[in-house]
Amino acid sequence: MKQKMTGVVHKVTLEQLKEQARAIADVPEHYALEIEDFMQNEAKPESGEAMFVWSDPETGEGILVTLGKNCDLIDLTVDREGEENTTVRLLPLSERQKRAEQFMTKHYPEALKLFHLTHTNEKRGAVQFTYEQKVMGLPLPHSGCDVKVNDSGDIVGFTYHGEKPAPDVPAELVSKESLRQHVADSLDLRLQVACLHEEIYEGVTGNGDSCMNLSRAWSRSGLMTGSR
Repeated sequence: MKQKMTGVVHKVTLEQLKEQARAIADVPEHYALEIEDFMQNEAKPESGEAMFVWSDPETGEGILVTLGKNCDLIDLTVDREGEENTTVRLLPLSERQKRAEQFMTKHYPEALKLFHLTHTNEKRGAVQFTYEQKVMGLPLPHSGCDVKVNDSGDIVGFTYHGEKPAPDVPAELVSKESLRQHVADSLDLRLQVACLHEEIYEGVTGNGDSCMNLSRAWSRSGLMTGSR
């Protein structure tokens, strides 16, 4: 059953968003509009998403498009029979990545400056490229976007997660040398405590060899910094 919700959405109407979605997905004329809806978070009136779903009455193939209030593309899913057709000429992976990046920068011109390719997931019929923000060389979860390109080079999937606030980074990182020094200092302190115990033990028993053996062992390890 077709669902429809009309009304003014921010600076554009739902009808204008629908036409934009149809153009982005290149929806065939014979496809029927099944869902037309607008979702808005009452706590964030500036936000909102319009979702449209078209389907082929004969084959059941479908297209889903989700746009933000300002016509920015948030999600695209194209369900087509034949995506796994082995007779289709396979485009090289590099060419499909090129098309993915062209599509991405068409909708978000700064995307390649903000996001980096972190994953390539190849499946029969299509490959998904994942681009994410990086902080200290590591990908930031739930950031960037995913672009799915089928074997013939068509964009059949896109999800935009967006740019996320980078987590706080410590002003000063502990180096390996600092960590080594910390360990050495700890061992040196333990040695001093052990020697103190040994002095007490020697005063009682007259045997002080164990402290000397412990000192020599730590000296050979290269960790000891010297007595205080």
